[in-house]
Amino acid sequence: MNTEIEGGKETERVKASVGKETAGSAKNLPLSCTSFSLDPSLCFFPQYAAQRICTPLFIINSAYDSWQINNSLVPESVDPQHVWDTCKKDINKCSPSQIQTLQDFRLTFLEALKELGPSISRGYFISSCHFNNGIEVESYWSDNNSPTIPNKKIAEAVGD
Repeated sequence: MNTEIEGGKETERVKASVGKETAGSAKNLPLSCTSFSLDPSLCFFPQYAAQRICTPLFIINSAYDSWQINNSLVPESVDPQHVWDTCKKDINKCSPSQIQTLQDFRLTFLEALKELGPSISRGYFISSCHFNNGIEVESYWSDNNSPTIPNKKIAEAVGD
């Protein structure tokens, strides 16, 4: 996923630095991914590696959350005028165009999931929790009012 505001290239810089910082460790990545990639370091990123994982995989992620907005979508380096500061602190204070950017980011993520294709050994739960650690709270997984995936709490769906 490479969606950012202002045409920023922060994500590409992060990917490039991962390649440099992890030099030598690519040999430990799955051959099923590295043999299909011109740049083995891309296999550190789920959008490149997940489609080649053969064991059962259940992806749990938010479509966008505070960490993604602050570090991937709108890092400081692409918002030198601090236009996004208010929105980044409180999603309820985002302008209509900022909300649209968030929705576009979400759609890009969902499209990346679709590219994985159908599989009986893969599933996913994508939350709309703006707080990065919301899904880490145990009650989110199993309380009576926790989200369900057709009639199963998240904990049950992952267990299946």
